[in-house]
Amino acid sequence: MIDTVRLRLRSFEVEEGAALTVEPTPYEVRSGELVSEEAVLWTAGSSTVSGKKAYANGERWNFTLLPPTSSGDLLAAEASAFVSFSLPKVLRGTNTLPVDRDGAAEALRLVEGGLAAAGVRTDLRQAFLSRVDLFRNVSAAEPFRCYAPLFEVLDARRKQRRDYGSTFLWHNTLREVCVYDKRAELESAGFGTEGLPKNFLRFEYRCLKPRTVLQVLDCGGNTAGDLVRGYGAASTSYRRAMAEELFRATPAEVEAFSGSQLEQDMRAFRARYGRVWLARFLEAFGARELTKVADVDTLREIVERLSEDRKKAWRFAKKLRQYALDFEVIGERPTVTLRSLYEELRGKVLAA
Repeated sequence: MIDTVRLRLRSFEVEEGAALTVEPTPYEVRSGELVSEEAVLWTAGSSTVSGKKAYANGERWNFTLLPPTSSGDLLAAEASAFVSFSLPKVLRGTNTLPVDRDGAAEALRLVEGGLAAAGVRTDLRQAFLSRVDLFRNVSAAEPFRCYAPLFEVLDARRKQRRDYGSTFLWHNTLREVCVYDKRAELESAGFGTEGLPKNFLRFEYRCLKPRTVLQVLDCGGNTAGDLVRGYGAASTSYRRAMAEELFRATPAEVEAFSGSQLEQDMRAFRARYGRVWLARFLEAFGARELTKVADVDTLREIVERLSEDRKKAWRFAKKLRQYALDFEVIGERPTVTLRSLYEELRGKVLAA
């Protein structure tokens, strides 16, 4: 349920000879003058290290050390240190499946050990939550792109929507909702997908700022230790957030603003019949509705009696059958409506 976290270290110590890469403060080549004031990153023993920032990239975590700022934040009076990692990836090598509370605690311990090996001593359970990504995997009934027309009409609150083919993203500076084909992502990265569902989709809710984390998560505090202690509340927080953002519409509302199956049928006729698609669609749609009142043979007999023309009745019946085939021949026509797709995903993502 919890994937990526970004932590701001409450307190830390950088050892002398730590395995950190330092980016020096930029300077103007001609004059040699620093573009900004030289900032002290850390002091260890008799050594002081200055620069723009320092960082270390472990196999499954990333550490960044930034100089003090003049923002007025008490914590910013000293250098700020952040570490980012995926709980499942730290524990298993991939972030495919969620970890439980014990797994989350073990992931923290492993990252803390990795930082110590790099020369950064800290207690990660005391670190502040800066970003938290929540997720749920869904075994869908249809391939990912079958849901694209649905995602195109869903509108998360005060967010821009982007379509990247195998990913849909709704975003602003505080939160992101991301839906993507997890199986395709794993295959493109060279990971095995044996045992995973054929249509394996991922729904992520990303809290990008500390205040968003506090607003969304009911874990009882704002530290990594609080996150572990209140780990069970993450699923409830996720369902509430997704219900408020992506799945707040009723199924009837989705059907109303999407045009349901009607638009999809029109698209298929346009692709099949070109510039005469609308006339063809009107004729075929009317014929289909007519055959719901009576079968073709009954309608043929009625036309023959009224027209007293057997050939005209026969041609009419032939047209009815051809119009009926227009809807059957377009095999790419979805067998489900946008409403049913919405109801499926809504039920699976928000399931307790």
